[in-house]
Amino acid sequence: MPGQLEGIKVLDLTAFINGPSATGQMAENGATVLKVEPATGEAMRGAAGGAGVYFAGFELYNRGKKSMTLDLKHPDSKKVFKKLVEWADVLAENFKPGTMERLGLSYNVVKEWNPKLIYASNSGFGPDGEWGPRPSYDGMAQAFSGVLSNNAGGPSHAPRPIGFTFSDVVGGNYFYSAILAALVSRGVTGKGTNVVCSQLGATTYFQRVKISQTLDNKAGRIDDSGQHDWESTCFQQVHKARDGKYVCMSMTKWDQFQRFARDSIGREDLLTDAVKKRWPIPSVEDRDHILLEVGKTIAQETSDHWIDKMVANNVPCAPVTTYNDLIDMDSSVGRHMRDNKYMEKIQHRDYGEVNWVGIPATFSSTPNEEVQNLVNAPYIGEHNDETLKALGFSDSEIKQFKADGVVPTPSGLRAMPGAKDARAAYAEKMRNRKQKSNL
Repeated sequence: MPGQLEGIKVLDLTAFINGPSATGQMAENGATVLKVEPATGEAMRGAAGGAGVYFAGFELYNRGKKSMTLDLKHPDSKKVFKKLVEWADVLAENFKPGTMERLGLSYNVVKEWNPKLIYASNSGFGPDGEWGPRPSYDGMAQAFSGVLSNNAGGPSHAPRPIGFTFSDVVGGNYFYSAILAALVSRGVTGKGTNVVCSQLGATTYFQRVKISQTLDNKAGRIDDSGQHDWESTCFQQVHKARDGKYVCMSMTKWDQFQRFARDSIGREDLLTDAVKKRWPIPSVEDRDHILLEVGKTIAQETSDHWIDKMVANNVPCAPVTTYNDLIDMDSSVGRHMRDNKYMEKIQHRDYGEVNWVGIPATFSSTPNEEVQNLVNAPYIGEHNDETLKALGFSDSEIKQFKADGVVPTPSGLRAMPGAKDARAAYAEKMRNRKQKSNL
């Protein structure tokens, strides 16, 4: 598979989102990623419910990977695992700290098999301290790092999470970048390393500016107004237009605010000397006056009217969209997403046409594969025989591994081919829903 990570081989022991989203990005950029799973598949496969349910949460984080089953608790599994480690450039795992040690597969063990291996671990709370060995999911990292409180507008307000498994995705993205940094270092030194990350560490790091401002600039004084951050400023605003749609605009620089107030909305009266002196952080009185008056003005015309005005005057702006807008070819939003391949329609082998989010970076000298060619996550153990043969095992050895349960036969509700009928039935349901919704 072409791409800037072509030739990199990843042994993927990760599950759910925090790990698979990182190794998934490696697959999207050309790496060969082998997902190692138990007989019933990793737990994320079943998180959406029934056997045939199309689950984007699994498909999108695992598209383009291969899968094999391996019982890591079986004493003979090390015969296979050692060869996998020797094959791999990267081993990625996101078990609770101590799990790999209990399996006899710690970094100190496997680095003897492959000294150049990047052994990457991504836990929930981090490797040390009393919380280190405790289980964690997305919500734990959001709660522990202050996200739930800050996003609620302060500690006296009901905690408010950020959706789309925020800490899982942030943790996965940082895990991905740390693995890439280790690969770059290995290219210079020729040495492998043990990379250790966590959801909590990444989520805290993601907030580093806000945390520092609160603890240092404000001496720990926490806003408890119930407002979100944008409500305490006026250089970035969201207002409802006459057609009921919202418009977002940002004017960090004074000349941007001038072009907005004077040329876009005809409110030169907002450009006072007092506001200019303190822009982009005017006094509270001026801020509240600006927000009120801009809101009144925006409400007099449609969202398209104001977008056109601001675009003509080079004011940063955007419509506030829904996910449906992202694929609406009758709108500039949908056309833009299509033109940049940020959204694509692909043909899944079981579910037919589905909408997939594209790869957000392009590389001229090492073009990554089109998402169109990364359309499926693997079936459980789909590549068992292929992998074992590539590792050098004979047909009789492979047969024995299967008979002994070292490489268990895929089983459970989501194992193929039994789940094929359930997938076909669910695909029909999806088509009917889309037809009714004109999507």
